[in-house]
Amino acid sequence: SLIKKYSFAKLLFEIKEGSYCARNSGLKHAKGDIIAFTDSDCIVHCDWIENAMMAFANKKCDMIGGKIILSYKNPSKLTSTELYDTFFAFQQKQSVQKGL
Repeated sequence: SLIKKYSFAKLLFEIKEGSYCARNSGLKHAKGDIIAFTDSDCIVHCDWIENAMMAFANKKCDMIGGKIILSYKNPSKLTSTELYDTFFAFQQKQSVQKGL
């Protein structure tokens, strides 16, 4: 019923597992000039869309990325996955420069 309220919205189903498959499927059907991604476990800054639009308007670029601040269940006792992510994951600047 929510999709019916918005004529521009389309509900898609992806049979392959994983968020990347779902994103890529959505990307194939997207019609906008600018496409933004975030994840269900992310808390975005209140003006992240506005800032992104300004970045595209002020620079000739195809892709932008923003700072990711990780939060931990127990900051004084990080898991091995949290330690890995702290040092190696979410290398936004390098990913954007490489077009990833």
